[in-house]
Amino acid sequence: MRSSRKSPFVMLSPSTRVIHQSLVHAGNDGKLDVFFIKMPDLNEDHTVLRTLVERNEGRPLGLSGAYLPNGTLQVLAIADATTIFLVDFVKDKNKGRTNSLNSLTTEGRDYLRDHVLGRTCGFLYAFDMGPLALALWQSHDLRIKQGIDLQSAGPPSTRAPSATIKFALANGDDAEYEDNIIRTFDDFICEKPTNAAKCSTVTPLASRAWAAHYVSQLVSMEERLSQVSPIDTFRFNEALPHFLAKSSVDSFQKDQLKPTEVTHSYSTYFDDGKKQLRVKAVRYQNKIRKGRHQQAHINISACGGVGPFAVPGQVASARGAITCLKTEGFLGGKQVGTITIMGREDPTAAEVKRAQIILMVLQGRINTDDLSQSWRRFYVAS
Repeated sequence: MRSSRKSPFVMLSPSTRVIHQSLVHAGNDGKLDVFFIKMPDLNEDHTVLRTLVERNEGRPLGLSGAYLPNGTLQVLAIADATTIFLVDFVKDKNKGRTNSLNSLTTEGRDYLRDHVLGRTCGFLYAFDMGPLALALWQSHDLRIKQGIDLQSAGPPSTRAPSATIKFALANGDDAEYEDNIIRTFDDFICEKPTNAAKCSTVTPLASRAWAAHYVSQLVSMEERLSQVSPIDTFRFNEALPHFLAKSSVDSFQKDQLKPTEVTHSYSTYFDDGKKQLRVKAVRYQNKIRKGRHQQAHINISACGGVGPFAVPGQVASARGAITCLKTEGFLGGKQVGTITIMGREDPTAAEVKRAQIILMVLQGRINTDDLSQSWRRFYVAS
């Protein structure tokens, strides 16, 4: 084992980064230190991770994950107020067994398992903790003990992270930057797993973990979070997490098939009084739905030597083929060429119900002994 006197920054200096969070105005410069390490290197020296954990003994930590397109958890972020530690599970295909050709020890992985994910003093907070807990088990045979799902303490009408953050800040002095939050929480695919330290996913991943820790520390959330049942996958036998994880991964893969950007032509009329653009889909399948994760860009055609240009809009209401977009600009007399919708559609009611049931099982709010096989197939199976 390496001497504890060795500076941890020497080994990790090629994989460090300073970022500035832009999700909330928290009364500071937003500077965050990000450390990135691959699993074989963590097994050789986990000093930096141990330092982060020991200085937060009994205190909360924030978690977030970056995934491959097939739903495999590739990078795990662990955060406190100023530091985010990223673990790349590259070459972890043996899931911690010591017969790896790349490492003769699993010391770092064991520390992650026992002192971070399996900690008994201090909670772990994450947005969408249920899918993250299942991905840890499905992808790497890792379980979690004190996991708190942040949206469970947020507004009951939606699980959008931006809504939970806005709800948490409602009575405080800090302000949220909603557009930045939406973009950050829509960027969780690790496109370049072989060189994840240089991947653009690192900044939003680190920011999500930091945001989870930040929200957990707000006085306005203290009582609500204390009422959320923790996720403890250690208490389940192997069959149930495998069953739930398969359903979660299948849902993840289906969600990735939803486009993140679509552009279509519409019949439009601008209401001067409401400052809203009334939009009617030419084809019903192109109708604009009301989504909490989406933004509209109204593309105005060139006219009289002005343009073309785009105007941002938000869905105010949607019913059938007709949608009303709220805009800041005056569009009377302007010719709308196309409208681009950024971001994936919200999950369907069936998808929301299935995810909620899985979460309740993980939180121990549903007795798994009472679940029949037919009930599971109807609500959970793909």
